[in-house]
Amino acid sequence: MGNHSDLGARLLTEEHLRTESPSTGVVTKKEDITEEEDVPKETSREGATAPEIPPTAVPTVYKPIITVAVILLCVYLTFAVTTYTLLPEEFTGTKTNLFVDALYFAVVTLSTVGYGDIVPSSTRTKILNIVLVSIGVFSLDYLMNRVVIHLLDLQEKAILARIKTPSSVVVDEVKGRIRTEFKLCLAILAVVLCVGVGTLFLHYHENLDLIDSVYLSVISIGTVGYGDEAFQTVYGRVFALVWILMSGLAVTTFFYYFAQTRIGGSIMQLPESMSESKTRIDKAEFILWKLKEDKTITEEDIRRVLEGCERSG
Repeated sequence: MGNHSDLGARLLTEEHLRTESPSTGVVTKKEDITEEEDVPKETSREGATAPEIPPTAVPTVYKPIITVAVILLCVYLTFAVTTYTLLPEEFTGTKTNLFVDALYFAVVTLSTVGYGDIVPSSTRTKILNIVLVSIGVFSLDYLMNRVVIHLLDLQEKAILARIKTPSSVVVDEVKGRIRTEFKLCLAILAVVLCVGVGTLFLHYHENLDLIDSVYLSVISIGTVGYGDEAFQTVYGRVFALVWILMSGLAVTTFFYYFAQTRIGGSIMQLPESMSESKTRIDKAEFILWKLKEDKTITEEDIRRVLEGCERSG
């Protein structure tokens, strides 16, 4: 699971590097904190038409990135399948169909699930597997993260294009984007759906009992993969090829939006009295306000320090 949380954090970092949050009234600089122009106040929606979504509201990813990711994916799968099909006797584990097993091994390795039901057993295949993991986990993994951002942007554009009368609960009218909390709810539903689909398939097709079916689904989606349970049939492994990849995307999306929500909730909002009195605050004022917000100090602590300062002259 740590793998997906890292992906979500990296995705969030890229997102914040290329977008700004116009809903905050604060811009953080190295020397001071400067307040931007006031955010337009929300007006009555009675009789109002649907707000027009700005054309630049949803960022895009350059198509060459997708092209490179697809090429690397093809190279990875070709290398993995070729290695397994040419040296099947140098892999140990449960065997079904040669080509299906090769793809299954490639996907399980790429997703970092690692059931251990198919493993390299010779020095040669172990060295080849080191190369395979290096390609999949480092190079391809980084590019696929950026593809996920692109796919999420396309999905958001499609949803916004179909919303004729956007609700303030769903759409942030200032940013012109779907609220992160709503997208997080959709991501949670996607993860639950993946667990449910995997559980049903394992229970009825792989003949696992209900608890083992849920267990295998969760440890697979969490990329834990202890190896005590795995897909044993040809059709089960064909299902796993699609299901593991889709589940990985769902969990990555969940962590991405979850991190966005946590960071968005901690974005600083200056007190109104400070905002009305001046547009610039110095470092000492900002540090004092932040310590009070974090409940590190109280008004009583500040009062005692000020009294001591006055007594000392």
